[in-house]
Amino acid sequence: MFSARTDRPLEVVFPKWGLCVLESHHGPHFRMAATRHDYLKILYVLEGKGAVQRDGQGRGTPLEKGDLVVVPARSLHALHDDPGHPLALTVLCIHPRALGALPEAPPELERFGVLRNYALAREADRLLRQLFFEQSLARPACAGMMTGLAFQLLASISRAHLHAARRDAPAGPPGS
Repeated sequence: MFSARTDRPLEVVFPKWGLCVLESHHGPHFRMAATRHDYLKILYVLEGKGAVQRDGQGRGTPLEKGDLVVVPARSLHALHDDPGHPLALTVLCIHPRALGALPEAPPELERFGVLRNYALAREADRLLRQLFFEQSLARPACAGMMTGLAFQLLASISRAHLHAARRDAPAGPPGS
């Protein structure tokens, strides 16, 4: 659902299969009060600069093109744009009933985080574009295609978290 430049968050309307993709292009006066939702939200920064604030504390984590943000259900969060470079985002909203179809929900989706990973950003951009395309056409089997693409993105996010954890883990003692 493309919208012209907006000064407030877009409304999320879920179809019965529980996936909604939005593209939000913020205007220079965009404002978002701290909020929480009962669904998982994945934000992908298409362009611009800003910050995502978690739990109403501090100035937030800086955001720039290519960043991916995981906002778990019920997490208090807010976006703050750089007025000179407002954010443009693709947002995937996943209702709990859609997550219920996963055999096992990755624990990484329960942690608020900003991911900066070039390969993940390219994959996320590709998958989110496909999701947006599928949603816009509402063709037969749209629900199945969107669910498959969303689950592929969630698996990619989970793998990126695991890769980062292994990379950042302290080395064991010599010979271990």
